[in-house]
Amino acid sequence: MSMMKHLFSWIAAVCLFSSELLLAQAPALIPYQAAIRNGLGELMVNQPVTIRFTIHDLAPDGVVVWTEEQPTQTNAQGLVSLSIGAVAPLLGIDWHQGAKFLQVELQTSDSFILLGTQQLLSVPYALHAGSVSVRVSEVGDTLWIGQEWIIIPGVSAANAGSPTAHTCGIPDVHNADVTYGEMNDQEGNAYRTVIVGGEEWMAENLTTSIYRNGDALQTALSASNWQSATSGAWQYYDQDGINECPHGKMYNWYAVNDSRGLCPSGWHVPSETDWSALEVALGGQIAAGNKMKATGTDYWLGGNANATNESGFSALGSGFYYFYGSFEGLTQGVNYWSATAFDASSAWVRSITFDMANLALSIYPKNSGFHVRCVRD
Repeated sequence: MSMMKHLFSWIAAVCLFSSELLLAQAPALIPYQAAIRNGLGELMVNQPVTIRFTIHDLAPDGVVVWTEEQPTQTNAQGLVSLSIGAVAPLLGIDWHQGAKFLQVELQTSDSFILLGTQQLLSVPYALHAGSVSVRVSEVGDTLWIGQEWIIIPGVSAANAGSPTAHTCGIPDVHNADVTYGEMNDQEGNAYRTVIVGGEEWMAENLTTSIYRNGDALQTALSASNWQSATSGAWQYYDQDGINECPHGKMYNWYAVNDSRGLCPSGWHVPSETDWSALEVALGGQIAAGNKMKATGTDYWLGGNANATNESGFSALGSGFYYFYGSFEGLTQGVNYWSATAFDASSAWVRSITFDMANLALSIYPKNSGFHVRCVRD
């Protein structure tokens, strides 16, 4: 860990105070979330870490007025979620006088690595607190206190550090010029959404492991059991959870077709009618793919130069699991299930690849493993 580099993002700086805490002129807790990466830029998933928070008075290197250390563990997306002040109460800090700076450090085997230092606010904290409104902008990157404001990059999970970041924190996925919405699935996972041709689509791949009614899908199947399954199942690309962020889960078609609902309430797996309407809105099947692909080559093999992602759909080269038991195509392409069956053993699929501009229409066996985008009812 001594050679680590780390990325971190503010998820919230607005706290809910009781009236007693407002009169005491100090916040109770400050929610904090960070994405932790190793020296190779890989997310550190399901690993124990210790974060140290320090508040300096007047300057980033000013007198230390408060500090605490919090041991925690990253989750399956490499994120840590903490409440600053949970170990050492923030009540002893004089919020009236001077600026305060929060320093964040990550413990390695023999020392702490500085993640960054940021001024908490540009105005006195508790001045007329009882009569001053506190709110965060709809986009989530601006905190208002009365008529004063401060920019806090990545304050919301949807922003996740940058307008182009995936909800799970991976950068350079979305189109900064597109306005995105938000939704949550039945498991609580958050997604960005986008309006294309008057219909609202998920702008990220589905990652739920349960149906709408709470029943669990099958998982951890062997290749032979996957091939013989006739009920819903999911797996990660290459059976490695690190690929969940940002690629989501891969499902067989039986999950798509289950009456318990793979998509959350108010949403459904797109039929071939939905996909056809999408491609028409993007200028037809031949050109639609380039308008749907995330730009750059972080998630696409070279040759993606003509991708524009002008639709905001933000397709990634998330790969395939073919019915004969082979994972293929990571960064080369992605297949999305249609809810429309072709016959008893196969269904329609929409495909996007790194080297083609189109949104292809194909037929694959139902025991293939492909990704899912939901569309609003």
